[in-house]
Amino acid sequence: MIIAPKKYGGKMMNKKRIFRMIAMVLLLSTMLSTVAFAMTPGQVKHNRKNKNKFENAFKYMRESGIMCGYGDGNYGLGDYVKRGDITVMIVRAFKLSMMDAPVEKLEEDDFLDIIDKNSYYYDAVKTAKKLGIAKGDGKNFHPNKYVSYEEAMLLIERAVKAANSKVTVTDKDGGQIKLKDWYKEFVKKDSDAFNKYLKELLKGEGIKDFKESAAREDIALMLYYVLTGNKDYLEENNSELPAIKETMKENTILSFYDLDFDDIFEDYDMVKVKFVLPDKEEGILKINKKDLSSIKYKIESIEDITFVPAADYTGKVEIKYSAYDDNNVSYDGVIEITVLDVFEIKDIVIGNYDEEDIDFVEELKYADKEIFKVIDYVMFKLPKTKEGKLFIKYDEDGDDKNDEKYVPAVENKKYDLDEIEGLKYKPYDDRYDKITIFYAAYDKITGQDKKYDGAIVIEIN
Repeated sequence: MIIAPKKYGGKMMNKKRIFRMIAMVLLLSTMLSTVAFAMTPGQVKHNRKNKNKFENAFKYMRESGIMCGYGDGNYGLGDYVKRGDITVMIVRAFKLSMMDAPVEKLEEDDFLDIIDKNSYYYDAVKTAKKLGIAKGDGKNFHPNKYVSYEEAMLLIERAVKAANSKVTVTDKDGGQIKLKDWYKEFVKKDSDAFNKYLKELLKGEGIKDFKESAAREDIALMLYYVLTGNKDYLEENNSELPAIKETMKENTILSFYDLDFDDIFEDYDMVKVKFVLPDKEEGILKINKKDLSSIKYKIESIEDITFVPAADYTGKVEIKYSAYDDNNVSYDGVIEITVLDVFEIKDIVIGNYDEEDIDFVEELKYADKEIFKVIDYVMFKLPKTKEGKLFIKYDEDGDDKNDEKYVPAVENKKYDLDEIEGLKYKPYDDRYDKITIFYAAYDKITGQDKKYDGAIVIEIN
């Protein structure tokens, strides 16, 4: 006898529990001629790229009363689904009734294993059988057996065909359309189109073997897709990537090589990217000095893309894009670029830098004596992690003992100018021969919090 291991988070039960189960089986086998085991509820753990992707689907299923959960607030979205459970969901989803079944079907015998009238799936399975949706092995339905993805897709398609002609679904434009008409249009050119698209939907969730047990969250996705009549589900329900924020000076060029794409794209296994071109009044995107097109580019091409603001343009620019993985599942992202006015403080340029101390206060005083007189504190915008790290020696207690050590600077922290004893920059990547660190200086003497923008340009030796 083969005992199926229990799955929780993809991990096998520990050895002691397995040994105890084996011992129990051996004991019972000496007492009974036949012993049957049913796998206890388990959880499926696919390598999902974004667990929030099915949020709308789950909300729809819950609010429509199709998915009720376990009654304790737990909906078991990662659990395997039993054949009885999916039948209940399908009957609810498509408002199925035995009244719609042909007379000859009503006279057929019920499944031999559907005899407990108090079971939650009794009426649903009987209805599904009369409508030709549930067929089992001919005699039994096996309601407590886990349903496979393959079986789930077949049950859903049969239900769509059997649904009452009055049953409607919401199309992608928000209107109502008869479910039967929607299905007929869908399979008009290819009778297998419905099944193929459900498979594509599941492939986008990382499902490769359709014979494996189906997860509740994937059943929710498939039913939601059918009930909303949305053929473009994968394209219109994209997941959002973290926003990338960048600051630049007007009349300069921003290279995408310097943006933080690496971590995002590695986490999501992206292979291609497509940009929405910005308004020309804001600026243009270029690749290898040529205007960027609205096509999919390989991820490696990003380092060759630049943003060129329109002449004298200042303000915020949002550049939207879609990134695609190997399964052509797309994820939406945005690059938020702030193009600043020409800085009111002349750039502090540190030439031939070799990790020596930077006397920021003296450099600032030299850059603009008049502004220096009214500045109260400064806030730094830190360089990107891959470029290097900024350190600051700061007299936090103001005791003038000059006994402070260099510590990593904190972005947007207020540093009193009088207490800054020095800066130091440690480069991490020798490919960068010039680093720009932006800062904002504030005047509190006038009580108006006046702000001055400046930059420290470090030319690395």
